[in-house]
Amino acid sequence: STHNCVVTIHGHDTRVLFDGGACVSVCSPQFLQRVGITDFDPVSSIGIQTIQGRAKVLGEVRGVPICFGERVVFPVSCVIIDAPFDILLGRGFMEAADAATDWKRSAYWMYSQDYGIFIDATGKTAPLVYRKDSPEWRDLSPPPSIHDMDHIPALSRTPAPGTRQEGVGPLLHENQTPSAITEASSDSSDSTFTTEANSSDTDTDPDITSTTTCAASALEDIVPDPDSSSDSDNSPSSDPDTQDEDFLFAQALFD
Repeated sequence: STHNCVVTIHGHDTRVLFDGGACVSVCSPQFLQRVGITDFDPVSSIGIQTIQGRAKVLGEVRGVPICFGERVVFPVSCVIIDAPFDILLGRGFMEAADAATDWKRSAYWMYSQDYGIFIDATGKTAPLVYRKDSPEWRDLSPPPSIHDMDHIPALSRTPAPGTRQEGVGPLLHENQTPSAITEASSDSSDSTFTTEANSSDTDTDPDITSTTTCAASALEDIVPDPDSSSDSDNSPSSDPDTQDEDFLFAQALFD
């Protein structure tokens, strides 16, 4: 069943419903008429979604005095709709009352500046209202109010040195290292690619060696020797069409 309890509103005992999932508190026009509240703002162009479907908003009333016991009063603003109940207190009221749900006892704990309220949410007993510094309140073993808690600073974590940044240097060095093709082409003394194999590796396939040597020779024609003069325009490699064909041939070999 819906959590509820009996409160006093303008001297009338009224059963209120609690719904922490409701975005607004709502009440019926019949309830307002019964407790003598006539000052409200009429609204006719909006609606709200209820569990029964969309409901037309008839108006809004502010400052409805919800009295627990004889000491604690919470003023509540409500949206007026045609409802089968008197008043339903939603999330805004729960936050204002610093409400905490006690699922084991089917109860609510609420707090004002000086008082604590224990509400049997089954509606079988009246709310208990005590001063927060009284022994009766302490005997109920209430959870602490968020306003009474000591300030807890936000957790901070200092990253351990050398964890995230230690891999940045090698990564940058790797990205700046010339590619294998550039290294091979810049070495004029040996135009054949060589790979140092482990002792457990098998012998190099002669076909692979021949193909690699061929590719390196093609690269010699593509990449000019930095020591050579610029007067070698008559060489075959100076032809742009020949350069493109040789480069595509070398690229196909390595792909």
